[in-house]
Amino acid sequence: MKVYKSETHIRVIETILEIAIKIIVIYLSYGIFIKLGDYFLGANDVNNLAYSLLILPILYTLKNVSKVIEPYTVKIEADDKKVTVTRGLNLKVEDTLEYKHIDNYELRTTFSGRLFNYGDVYLYSAGGLVEIPYIKDPKAFIETLNSNRTP
Repeated sequence: MKVYKSETHIRVIETILEIAIKIIVIYLSYGIFIKLGDYFLGANDVNNLAYSLLILPILYTLKNVSKVIEPYTVKIEADDKKVTVTRGLNLKVEDTLEYKHIDNYELRTTFSGRLFNYGDVYLYSAGGLVEIPYIKDPKAFIETLNSNRTP
């Protein structure tokens, strides 16, 4: 089986930046909400309300912290008949899909994925889908996939 490489370090930096930007935007929204509340209401109760509205979005954003480690757990293997993706630290998931069962595929790339040539490939079949995350040179993988799919 051929082992395909996945992007790790750049994807981790991208995930950390995504989480940090979300938290900064939430904090700026909190500051704007306080200023508007003081201007329109002139009450001190706005601080308590704004603080309570700040906590839930930050907790919701911080639930994605586990995605920082995820790129280090991805292992992609393929041969001429099937592809196998193993990932996960706590919950380990192993997906295998034979090429003959693939109905469609999709390639998703982020901005840094386009810069550094990596992306997520989704393989769709009648029974569901297999996600191949953070694969380096995804177009070459898709070419290999297409050459193995044709009878």
